[in-house]
Amino acid sequence: QTLGNNESIEQLRFWGKILGKNADYYVLEATQDGILTEEEEADSSYEPAANKYAYYVSNELGKAFTQLPNVSAGHISGARSFRKFFSGDLAAPVAAHPPFAGTEAHLLRATVALINGETTVAPSYFYAEGEAEEEGQVVQEVVEGEQMEDEEFVAPTGAQLAASGVSGFRTYTPPHLENGYIGIPQIPDPQDPESTIPDPNAPKPQPAYRELSADEWTVELSNTNCTLRSQVWPGLTTLANGRKAVRVYFGYGVRAHAPGALQW
Repeated sequence: QTLGNNESIEQLRFWGKILGKNADYYVLEATQDGILTEEEEADSSYEPAANKYAYYVSNELGKAFTQLPNVSAGHISGARSFRKFFSGDLAAPVAAHPPFAGTEAHLLRATVALINGETTVAPSYFYAEGEAEEEGQVVQEVVEGEQMEDEEFVAPTGAQLAASGVSGFRTYTPPHLENGYIGIPQIPDPQDPESTIPDPNAPKPQPAYRELSADEWTVELSNTNCTLRSQVWPGLTTLANGRKAVRVYFGYGVRAHAPGALQW
């Protein structure tokens, strides 16, 4: 089945290109129905927020694209623990320290998730923080900004955005924590083994709508567009101008600041 004949796909976006030692990966991001399987939906380690989109890859444009496996918190936590170049073979085992439970396909999908969680940014007026269901709750969703809903709102130009620096931008996706989760995982209830409770020892979740750090981003004007480049994930670039913003990745899928030496 080709992507064009996949009726579950509602929208496709070119996510980027991850460079490999023997072959590269062209990555497409798909909005589609039924991403998680029934087994995965019953497994709390497969968070719906981490599997909001499906991803398809190919070593060459014009050839068949393969859907990457869905990602679990275990895969994301494992991918955070080392830095490694990709071979270009989805079926290849991942020889890494610490050991990684999965093939290169799982590592690639986990890496895409990590990049998304730390670099999904837009001008601050694009979105606003959603409402908390409970007092003191960390809000991990955003809503459309009021200014974007106003047809008379004149959005800043690329030059004006560049002049504002990182203060004019916000993230709109929550990051993955050390344990690989976005939210708080569920664990068996000691008082009732048939039910679950939020893990009291889990790291505190982070909000989706966050300020950017000047240490992690560079901002400049390129032609008429404001250009943001991630210093944490080299190769991630966002272009913004007025009411439009585009994000794309071209790099090795290697975080600049991570534990351990870079592994081949």
